Amino acid sequence: MSRRSGPCAPDGSSPAGSTGASWARIRRRSGGPAWWSACRRGPAERGTSSPGRPSKAAIEHLTRSWALELAPEGVRVNAVAPGPVESDALTAAGLPPAEVVQIKKAEAARIPLGRRGRPEEIAVWVLRLADPTTEWPTGQVLTVDGGLEVT
Repeated sequence: MSRRSGPCAPDGSSPAGSTGASWARIRRRSGGPAWWSACRRGPAERGTSSPGRPSKAAIEHLTRSWALELAPEGVRVNAVAPGPVESDALTAAGLPPAEVVQIKKAEAARIPLGRRGRPEEIAVWVLRLADPTTEWPTGQVLTVDGGLEVT
């Protein structure tokens, strides 16, 4: 029997809220996937010292570490690292509409496929990794970013 975890951590909390208790709940269940969303990566982040970079690296490291720790119990741990995706996040953050348009255009210009992603393009990979028939991948951070990471 498999179960799908929440979009952030095995118990649906944020990665920072993942504790031994969260993993204990997973261990009581029978195998299956655990996944969360790693943060997007790309050239805009290279060479910066923002606090986000170490936390993103930590999420990727924890994904791999937990995959090794939980593999004997049949639990697969993977992460999806999306690139810029269409959403209302910039507007919700309080940015003025003109700035939102400018940011979106600049991001699209850096992406080899020439556009920001759509939420369903990320969801398909999360669902694929969580699918019970996808038994082999574990410890993976799948980048879904229209080629941004390879620029």
